[in-house]
Amino acid sequence: MKIVFLDIDGVLNTESFVASVKEAEDAGRPHPDGRGPLSPFPTDGWWSDMLDREAVDLLNQVAPVASFVISSTWRINKSLEDMQNILNLAGLQGKVVGMTARLHGHERGKEISAFLTENPNMSDFVILDDRDDMAPNEDRLVKTDSRTGLQPSHVDRILELLGV
Repeated sequence: MKIVFLDIDGVLNTESFVASVKEAEDAGRPHPDGRGPLSPFPTDGWWSDMLDREAVDLLNQVAPVASFVISSTWRINKSLEDMQNILNLAGLQGKVVGMTARLHGHERGKEISAFLTENPNMSDFVILDDRDDMAPNEDRLVKTDSRTGLQPSHVDRILELLGV
């Protein structure tokens, strides 16, 4: 099974995107990308409002060949179903098949390694993240920039690493 370990902040949104959404929310204006009124906090709709649809559309290019495991801090206090719903509301056409466990005091790479140990059928993977603490799997990291998020070149690299 081909897997993308998915971070969200810095991948499916950027600092400036989130700031523009929060500014619109504070001013009582509709979503800055024109999708309509903002959803109330803390609903799944509110969380999906924080995702850049252009980045989600790019991620959809990977969805036909890989499933997603959430490694983002967004997984904290949310169920697998919550994460699938949030991403679906934002337009994701892929399937979320898991979430890494939160290992206090450990880097994200170690959380991913623990997930892989527990799920040996998910050995064909890519890590999509704006952080680089992915030891021992740095060679599987597609690193984004938190200022620009997911870009077409990242999608190309993901597909390359997955052998597609």
